[in-house]
Amino acid sequence: MAGEHRVKSVMKGSLSPIVLLFLCAACAACGSRQEHEVRAESMKDASTSWIGLTVGQVLAQCRTPDSELSMRDEPPGKLRGVEFGCHQGDSAKRVVLEFEYHTGLFSAERTWALEIVKAQRVIRVLEE
Repeated sequence: MAGEHRVKSVMKGSLSPIVLLFLCAACAACGSRQEHEVRAESMKDASTSWIGLTVGQVLAQCRTPDSELSMRDEPPGKLRGVEFGCHQGDSAKRVVLEFEYHTGLFSAERTWALEIVKAQRVIRVLEE
């Protein structure tokens, strides 16, 4: 009997570190989730602060190469925005930057000089 009690007592004592290990793992996982939420929130804050910047400045912040830039012209020929993957944070997120249309942004061929596009000031940011 006394030996049985002693075994149970030792087993109870050895479960504590295991429970502690699981708790630590759970806390670490929660921290990772919180970090992800903080990063997502900072990305959201960053995208709202892009209003007033040039397209080129936003592309630099996102570390997006010019080759990933997609023009958005609606109706065809009237460039009103650009779409790209923003590489800020852990993964790329699709972003659309809109800017004021003016006659200098019209192209019947639907081609635009990159310098002109990158000089446009952002008036609206959409995240897809």
